[in-house]
Amino acid sequence: MEKSRTISEIKTSFIRTQIRILSSSIAPQEGWRDFAPDTEDDLNDKVVDEVLQRLNTTLKQHNRVVYSSQAIQHVARQIESLYWESVKGEILGPSQNSTGVEIGSDLSNHSMIEKLPSQYRGDDLPPEEK
Repeated sequence: MEKSRTISEIKTSFIRTQIRILSSSIAPQEGWRDFAPDTEDDLNDKVVDEVLQRLNTTLKQHNRVVYSSQAIQHVARQIESLYWESVKGEILGPSQNSTGVEIGSDLSNHSMIEKLPSQYRGDDLPPEEK
């Protein structure tokens, strides 16, 4: 693996490889007729080949629509973002992960009050003013 490639590029490459595998043509296994039920109207090879060709064409069209380049890039960026968030949590640790209170936090919640610096919590106030 190259060191200069970003996580997003690596994940994009992996996803494209998996899509190529999913998009590969479907073909019957050798001796598939031995496992098929006996009927009076056997399928001839031309019909089977035609059905498989239509199936493979539909499969490729489906995969082009569903697994577009934009969707692949979006998923790769999401994976990269999740990766960096998990690494950030491990590096900072639980005590350092949150520094202060986020915008929109409920300041009536006791756990949010504990995150405030001591000057805002009222820890330095005399007991009669608390």
